[in-house]
Amino acid sequence: MPGDERVENPDEVTTRATSMRARPRHVWPWLAQMGNGRGGLYSYDGLDRLFGVLDRPSADSLMPAFQELHAGDTIPVRGSDGWPIAIATPDEFLLLDVHMDGAHVTCAFDIDSLSPVETRLIMRVRARLPRNWRKPLLMAVLDPAEFVMVRRQLLGIRDTICHAISCAVRDFGSGR
Repeated sequence: MPGDERVENPDEVTTRATSMRARPRHVWPWLAQMGNGRGGLYSYDGLDRLFGVLDRPSADSLMPAFQELHAGDTIPVRGSDGWPIAIATPDEFLLLDVHMDGAHVTCAFDIDSLSPVETRLIMRVRARLPRNWRKPLLMAVLDPAEFVMVRRQLLGIRDTICHAISCAVRDFGSGR
């Protein structure tokens, strides 16, 4: 995927996806409005709020004020400087490139049109962790936590879109 080369020698790489009966133009607006004080993250809002990442639940409607997203912008996330946007191609692709506490993480959202009425939203996370005494502990926690939160985020985005446009959902896939 575009941006894979940004994280050299990753410790963790996951690719997860979901499909829905919606067009790419229905998916992009929900990605564009992600963030704290915006549309949320569509994951487990209670956990995101407990850990101080969000200040309120994820939106269940489109927010016109947050539909413009460009490379160089930042998705606001509490407790950090936010998630910098490296690539923003409306209706096609979004790449976040985050450097935080010695870790380097990219998060790619690929909006893949399967047919004129069906879209697959693919999310790839690549992470390199700092080389220190905490790395074994972080690796033990990272994979299950990432799976749970990313799965919920993809399903949350899909379900919110489908509720908004009355579409049908198909499946959730995962892989490494």
